[in-house]
Amino acid sequence: MPSTIDIQTIETDDAFFALEPVWNHVLSQCNNNSVFLTWEWIETWWMVYAADYRLAVLLAFEDGRPSAIAPLVIRRREKPRLEFFGQNQAYGEYLGFLVPAGRETDLIGAFCSRLADMRRQGLWETMAFAVVREDQLEFQVICDRLTQLGITTQKLEPRISPVAHLAPSWQSYVAGLDRQFVRRIEYNLRRLSRIGPIRFEMAATSDECRTFFDDFIDMNNERWQRPMDETFIAFHRRIASRFLPLGRLALARLSLAGKPIAVKYDYIFDNKVWGYQGGWDRAFAKYEVGSVLLYKLLAHAATAGHEAYDFLEGNEWYKRRWSNRQIVARDIVHGEAGPSIVF
Repeated sequence: MPSTIDIQTIETDDAFFALEPVWNHVLSQCNNNSVFLTWEWIETWWMVYAADYRLAVLLAFEDGRPSAIAPLVIRRREKPRLEFFGQNQAYGEYLGFLVPAGRETDLIGAFCSRLADMRRQGLWETMAFAVVREDQLEFQVICDRLTQLGITTQKLEPRISPVAHLAPSWQSYVAGLDRQFVRRIEYNLRRLSRIGPIRFEMAATSDECRTFFDDFIDMNNERWQRPMDETFIAFHRRIASRFLPLGRLALARLSLAGKPIAVKYDYIFDNKVWGYQGGWDRAFAKYEVGSVLLYKLLAHAATAGHEAYDFLEGNEWYKRRWSNRQIVARDIVHGEAGPSIVF
């Protein structure tokens, strides 16, 4: 006989923080094993950004044990909006429910029924579920079940994430790239080596993490010619320090003659590298040092046995020239639409 699904709503900090022992265990059973759904990311995000939101986390119990989690918040605004954790300038991606593979229909259906009840109670008026992977079963289950419950949804324009699949080896991956592009990187490496020794490093200690992160902020600000938001910086300093001892931080730096010239701030999770952000010294732009560092980082990732480098959302040309696959995600919305509604 199928087990009964009981749904509990988590609305207080104490009840939310009590989920730590079960959160990553549930996530590990999901098809959508996103680094942006890990407890460390979710908890840090709440600690930094909570003032703008109310908790609306749903916890599914079967046979008295927690079996699935809906990581939801309600954004405080004139029309309260239901969202996933991370839908702001922190830029979480591949968001969704934490539901064991094969149980999406039953468990997400139960979550949607509770969300419909919450809507009738006036707890939320609009909904924006951002960056949900279109290739995951939960995408269609969410749309279908909410429609059945009388909640109309729209699917916004595709969000394309190029992916460099690195398996089975670095050599086979490079062989699949445009040869002229690879020659240009190798040429720039030779040009740089004439100036001085080139060093590729991955932050491995707390001190290196702080130093590399400072370099990342400085170079990112220089790259875009504007300062990063201070709350964003504070959030990611915490994430970097939490991910480092867990082996989830890929903070890489390229130095020339002892001077840092490029930095990549990425993550490692589920046997792939998640490309987040980077920066470089504009004085070395003619050497394409961002591409040189990425070349070194991809080689390091492939040698370490990681299957892929996910560039995350953005179909820019520089991502496409490295990639050989892509992931498509969409935003599912109710009550409002437009390109600026999610973040």
